[in-house]
Amino acid sequence: MASFLIALFSVVLALIGIFTVVLVLLQQPGENGGFGTSLGGSALESAFGGDAGNILTKATIVCVASFFIISTLLSLAHIHRARKFSHEDVSFSPAHHSTVSGNVKAG
Repeated sequence: MASFLIALFSVVLALIGIFTVVLVLLQQPGENGGFGTSLGGSALESAFGGDAGNILTKATIVCVASFFIISTLLSLAHIHRARKFSHEDVSFSPAHHSTVSGNVKAG
């Protein structure tokens, strides 16, 4: 179950990252490498009104904050998972391990 959630949040993290890049590029004017004007020019202003810049800025802040929160949680989940698997019950019985002196033949 934990592996499924880690994979799910990893996909969500990738999608948020892509969406954030698109939001940032929408805010850039067309001459500076963005595609804000190539998607219809004033289509964003007609859809959101005069506050299109404010809406895009707020959406970018929410996306970046969620990106950092999810990436921190994923990092903690990976650390917890690694500690869980490193502390599993490992038996060190002498029958399973041979010593170096027992394997070396004299002469």
